[in-house]
Amino acid sequence: KSQLWWELPLIDSFTFLQKIYGIKATDGKAWLDRLINTLHISEFLQQPVRELSLGQRMRGELAAALIHQPELLILDEATLGLDVQTKNDLLNFLGMLNRTEQLTIMMTTHDLREVERIANRMILLQDGSQVFSGKIDDFLKNYEHLKKVEIQTTQNILLAGLTFYQQNNESTVYIFDDKKLTIDDLNQELAKIDIYDNKAINALDLSDVLTIMNG
Repeated sequence: KSQLWWELPLIDSFTFLQKIYGIKATDGKAWLDRLINTLHISEFLQQPVRELSLGQRMRGELAAALIHQPELLILDEATLGLDVQTKNDLLNFLGMLNRTEQLTIMMTTHDLREVERIANRMILLQDGSQVFSGKIDDFLKNYEHLKKVEIQTTQNILLAGLTFYQQNNESTVYIFDDKKLTIDDLNQELAKIDIYDNKAINALDLSDVLTIMNG
C-alpha cells in the first residue's frame, strides 16, 4: 500500500510521515536530506505524486519507508517495472544501507540477479514449500561441480557429457559435470572438431542452478 498522498507534492508526504512517527523536523532533516540526495529525488520533490513516473514514485516510496530509520525493511518486488538505471541506483542504495546502517532487508523478487547482488541469505520456495534456507554460497556449493561452456557457434555439438542449455544469437551454451568430464578432456574433445579458443567456461550462477532444478 502506498504511503504517499496522490494529490500532494512528494515533500508534503515526507513531512506528514515525520509527524506521524513523531520525528521533529530539525532532528530528521539530516536523514531526510540523505535519502533525497542518495535517491536523486530533489528534482521532483515539489511535484504532486500523481504526476510522477513509476521509477520516481518507487524512489519516493522507498524514502517514505525509510523516513523513520527502521531496523527492518520489507520489500515486495520493489524493482518491478523500473528502468535499468533506476533499478541499479535502488539496489546500490539498499546495499549501502545494509552495510552502513546495519539495516536488515527482507525482499521478495523473481530477479535472481538482485538476490546475488545484495543478499547474503535466501529462502527458496518451490510449489509453495521451502526447499532451502541459508547462505547463497552454501546453496551454490552443492552445484559447484557443474560448469557451463559457451561456444561461439550456432552449430549443434553432440558430445558425451555435454548437455544443451541455451541458444544465443551467435553462440551456444552447454552444461557439463566436471566430475565426469574434466575441463582438459572437454578441451581435447572440442579440439577434434576444430574448436580451440572461441569458448568460455564458467561456474553456474544462481539463475542457472534454479533453471536446471526446474528443468
